[in-house]
Amino acid sequence: MSVKLDNNDQDARNLEMHHRYLDNNIATYMYHAQKSHDFFTKKGKNITHFIDRMEEHEALTKVYGELPSNYYLDCKKWTKNGVDDESLFNFYLNAVETTLVNPKTSANWLFFSNWGVLRGDIYKGIFTKSDLYTISPDYRSAFRYATVTRKIANKIVRKTQELIKEKAEEQERKEEEEERKDAEEERREREKERTKQRRFLGNGFRFKDIRESEPGALNIMEDTDQTYLYSESKQQIALTYGWNTQDQCEDNGNDVEHEQFDQVSFDDPEELPVFFWGKKFKEGLGKDEFVDIITTDYIGRGVVANALEKLLEEEYKGQISMKPWLSEYREDVRQNNPIGPPDQLPVDSWALTQLAVVPQPTTLPHIDPLSAIKHQNSLGCQWYTLFAPVAMRAILLGVLVCLATAKPLPQARPRDPWDPRIELPLPTRDLKWGDVNVLHTTDLHGWISGHSKNVYPEKSWSGNFGEFYSFVEHMRNKADKLHSDILLVDTGDRRIGHGLTDHIFNTKKVNGQDASLLYIDMGYDLVVPGNHDLKSASVVDFTMNTLVSRWGGRYLTSNVNRMDAASVEDRKPLGARYRRWVTPNGKRMMAFGVVTGKSSTPNTIQIEPINEMVKRKWFQDAIAPSAGEVDVFVLLGHVDPNPKRPTRADNIELIYDAIREKHPFTPIMIFTGHSHKRWCTTLPRVNGPKRSMLLQSGRYFDTVGWMSVELDGNDKSQDLQFHRRYLDNNLATYMFHTRKSHDFFTPKGRNITRFVERMEENEALTKIFGELKSNYYLDREYWTENGKNENSAFSFYLDAVEATLIDTKLSPNWLFFSNWGVVRGDIYSGAFTKSDLYSISPDDRRPFLYATVRRSVADQLVQRAREIEKRKVDDQERKEKEEAEKEKEEERKKREKEMQTRDTGKALKSRQLEPMLFNANEDSYKSRFGPAPGRTLSYGWVTNDNCGVEGDGDDTRHEPIPQVSFDDTKDGLEVYFWRKNFQSNLHENEFVDIITTNHIGQKVVFEAMQELVGKDVLVKPRLTSYRDDIRQDNLLEKYIESKFPYPASSNDNQ
Repeated sequence: MSVKLDNNDQDARNLEMHHRYLDNNIATYMYHAQKSHDFFTKKGKNITHFIDRMEEHEALTKVYGELPSNYYLDCKKWTKNGVDDESLFNFYLNAVETTLVNPKTSANWLFFSNWGVLRGDIYKGIFTKSDLYTISPDYRSAFRYATVTRKIANKIVRKTQELIKEKAEEQERKEEEEERKDAEEERREREKERTKQRRFLGNGFRFKDIRESEPGALNIMEDTDQTYLYSESKQQIALTYGWNTQDQCEDNGNDVEHEQFDQVSFDDPEELPVFFWGKKFKEGLGKDEFVDIITTDYIGRGVVANALEKLLEEEYKGQISMKPWLSEYREDVRQNNPIGPPDQLPVDSWALTQLAVVPQPTTLPHIDPLSAIKHQNSLGCQWYTLFAPVAMRAILLGVLVCLATAKPLPQARPRDPWDPRIELPLPTRDLKWGDVNVLHTTDLHGWISGHSKNVYPEKSWSGNFGEFYSFVEHMRNKADKLHSDILLVDTGDRRIGHGLTDHIFNTKKVNGQDASLLYIDMGYDLVVPGNHDLKSASVVDFTMNTLVSRWGGRYLTSNVNRMDAASVEDRKPLGARYRRWVTPNGKRMMAFGVVTGKSSTPNTIQIEPINEMVKRKWFQDAIAPSAGEVDVFVLLGHVDPNPKRPTRADNIELIYDAIREKHPFTPIMIFTGHSHKRWCTTLPRVNGPKRSMLLQSGRYFDTVGWMSVELDGNDKSQDLQFHRRYLDNNLATYMFHTRKSHDFFTPKGRNITRFVERMEENEALTKIFGELKSNYYLDREYWTENGKNENSAFSFYLDAVEATLIDTKLSPNWLFFSNWGVVRGDIYSGAFTKSDLYSISPDDRRPFLYATVRRSVADQLVQRAREIEKRKVDDQERKEKEEAEKEKEEERKKREKEMQTRDTGKALKSRQLEPMLFNANEDSYKSRFGPAPGRTLSYGWVTNDNCGVEGDGDDTRHEPIPQVSFDDTKDGLEVYFWRKNFQSNLHENEFVDIITTNHIGQKVVFEAMQELVGKDVLVKPRLTSYRDDIRQDNLLEKYIESKFPYPASSNDNQ
């Protein structure tokens, strides 16, 4: 636009103004700048290079495929029965059918959307990531669906269009009314202005005279229907498609002449909004049979839900008492990725298949995070509406099931418990708060970034440390409002099990150093180390020199001593023996922390057995009543709370017994770890008032434990009100219990999340080694030598051994075996990353070991090694029993004396209170946990402990994960797995290479060989390194890279 100015002296005449629409291309710019080779300026070149680098950095030039045709958005109107191979809507519908719709779960389906899901034409040729963003909005929301009868499905598109049109017409009426008011006001103002102008000009001079005397002048006072007709002679050249603009300005605005391309309007107010749809029903589908209606998130959460509500009300008058909602259809295919061709396709293919999963957005909309709102309609049917404030999800449960009770209808299909499309389940009820409340984590083993696999049960454990921090911060604020105290405690094994703690990226740091320091920032009130935290000499040195001082008195090591003196009594603890403090609400607290004696430690520290520790003078002095009153004791222990073979050296109840002698009524809150389970029990186990609770809270950051207690003054022989809960570690859980949604993330919580993400990037944990087609499970079923173990993680490991480790030239006859500890988790299909490698296989950089023995020895070796392990366990158990027998009689007499002196009535009352308490819990459990109609449960933990009925401690309902116990095998022997390649007819004196892992090779296998070989001088019972290039830490990496390569085009930037 340009304007030729005058003196602005209020002379009533038109200004000379010009406008032009320039095509954005270099020819246009050179023409108007009258430049050619000297056109580019230095800064202009720099900006171009900068944009090019931005595109490379964002991988926008990445090629997905090559399209054979153009596909247009609005060249012609789309019709449901029309045949238009160049319609972008038909192209999108092809993508939906081949990529989005799962025919196994949606045999009958209808997909529909408004035209806004697309925003531009697609041109033939190379299709890049940039094209994907250009023609499809970057909505990472999931597609939504609901299962309805065909009768409803046949009407849903039309009803949705009508509602949109009604809303638009209503809005238009409002705008017209506002415009009418504005026009009237403008008319009045214009009339006033004309009166003033007439007075100024005088002599009867009128604006009409100006217009009549200057016929070529632009009419600026009134609207005109005149349009400028471009009349210059056209050169006889072939015109290209482009814009030919007709506006209300007199001069021609088109800078370049084009052939006007065909275009239809999507804004015709007389017609229904532009929708497109596709469907696939089986032949002869009845009107009352089910159809999955699938649509986009934008209209699905609003107008489609409203249309569905109206149709259901019309069809089932008076039977619907709640608004329907559409739930997430699939998580792996979302609105920002259904039309892009996959990386594994050749560039000359345009077929559409499923793309890789795109991470969910980190910001969430405001959704009221209420729990399960129970509804009941006039028919007496009950259902639950679950609001999940995660990635804009919400799901309606039970509407069709309830209708089925009024008129028979077929039931919707249930999903498998692992199916990622199942909505993330929410907690079933609020937490019970007390005077003292504790959040507990244990055995995280480095999983501070949460579980990332898109399958259950992994999805239920997806929370990261930053989200957990925000949760803790909100819970502390809530405790302040309730005038209650809350603690955050951890019972060890914070390392070994994940790349964030196992991998040494910076050689100047101890492995897991940053993760260890992060725990301090998390604000834990009490921590105790685990056996894995004390295994490495360098880690122990780092703990001594750095961690202990930073933790202050919160790092408890009551039975871990520094080897700085000859006498045990003179040795200093690694951290603090105990901690005394007063809470914000005036509660006097005292805490101890112990570690299992079954720990391999460096020679700089030593773990003292618990049964010896409780006899020490420092301990007896600390718990003496004269040392000060205590309102609540807290015991932390990285010890198995419910061992199959209990030992006095690891029995945390010995500390309980010692305290209870001197403090008969003081509550004792006990938190344990080490055995990787959810577990709870009350103490004492025999008759007596239940004034203590013990809790263990899972493993690998799958669980956050909760315990609360209501105090009574510590002067009565009665049960205390304890409550426990096992929370699934995920964002939905945290939002539910804090009643937060968009305001959930705290500034420090966000920073911690970013810090953990950067740690993963620095450690290269997202590097992809390959892509697996199946899942492989550790303990879904027992592995057997001749059984069908296709989905066993042990069989997968054996395949890796045979394909990658064994050198058949060196080992024509071989036997490989190992105990189960060489694999420590399930292996899931999809991209296999460096993080997965650390998660499922210990970071043991030692080589595999081997020895050459006769076949007669090899045949017996596996069984003998298992027997030796069992023998060692049995010997230790016998030793423990002998030690326990020495004190058994004394303890029995002591208990009898206590029972005789205790008031009989109170003892009877306490014995009766226990079943009454748990019966009440059972009633509450049954009333609150009744299954929602039609609800498919996802895999997760279902806990059976000693603190209530089965499952009532679990915060969220789940289908139990199929699982076998490695601690209770049929033959009582340790779990081993093995494979051999020699035939049964191989002579018993022929040689066989036995190959095993370093852990059992150095000890158990060596002893087994000694027993079996005997005096055979031809074979020495000695194991040596098998290969230097294939070790225990890189076996699976090498195998997966060669056997399951990741698509090359997808891994270019790795």
